[in-house]
Amino acid sequence: MAECARSIEDPITEEEIRDQTVEGLILKSIITREQIVSIYSTTINYGYPIPTIERDEEIARAHAALEPLDIYSRGRFGGWKYEASNQDHCFIQGKELADRLFLDIPEKLYKTGLPEHRG
Repeated sequence: MAECARSIEDPITEEEIRDQTVEGLILKSIITREQIVSIYSTTINYGYPIPTIERDEEIARAHAALEPLDIYSRGRFGGWKYEASNQDHCFIQGKELADRLFLDIPEKLYKTGLPEHRG
């Protein structure tokens, strides 16, 4: 898997990015052309959260609206916290959420701004 970021103003097409990425991976000997089974690409318009001064307050407000509906938003796109969103962080967020919901153990990594779950 490869992830490529670009500004919305960048005129490069998704196809050009895909092709350049594949060629770069081959050039750097990360993969060989023969190893490619399929290629899928998509553009996500708002893939990176943009931190603002009000961000944590807005995240708490979102969680306050979602969690009563049993929607627990975590991970890279659901957590809105770019600083805690790599694969390791996302895995731990899921584990800690499960521990919170089923074992009543407070989350440590991802803070929602909501009181900890009780029962």
